[in-house]
Amino acid sequence: MQRATLAMVASLALSSLAGCAMQALNQENERFAVARGECSRQFPDELKRPIVPGLRCRQQASRAHFTSLARLGQENDLDLVELVLTRILMAAEKYDAGQLTEGQYLAERAQAIADAASQRQVRLNGRQVANAATMQARAAQQQASAVDQASRQRASDDDVFASMRPPTTTDCVTNGNNTRCQTKNSIWSR
Repeated sequence: MQRATLAMVASLALSSLAGCAMQALNQENERFAVARGECSRQFPDELKRPIVPGLRCRQQASRAHFTSLARLGQENDLDLVELVLTRILMAAEKYDAGQLTEGQYLAERAQAIADAASQRQVRLNGRQVANAATMQARAAQQQASAVDQASRQRASDDDVFASMRPPTTTDCVTNGNNTRCQTKNSIWSR
């Protein structure tokens, strides 16, 4: 009964923690939406020159959002976030300086995002391969342990059965080129 109570308390604690994490994630997403909305209110046209001030506002909100997600365990690649934000800002500065057309700016922005997404996928695949290798090694270790345990059990069983067998005697008689042996349980042959 006590184990069931402990299991229930542990389950409630875990679901409470999960609920708290979900609540924190929802609050962070709300905070991000408000911050982005404020930037959109101040800078309604994302492509009207100069775009850098509006972009800096949106990037500040994004940076804070992804940092919060990392604290919540929901983001592992802050360096990629920083890289994509920097590449987009560099393209925006060129656009504001007249070195890029609107289409070129949008293409560079899309390329920065695609490159980061591709790098993130490579990292995810690498993590999955590493996790699979770890799980495979664990399974092999468990299998080896089970085989070792089984062989120890068999050896132990053989010892038990050997002690239960009655003693035997073997008599051999040689007659010319032939040798004939006979094994007898010594308990029964007395």
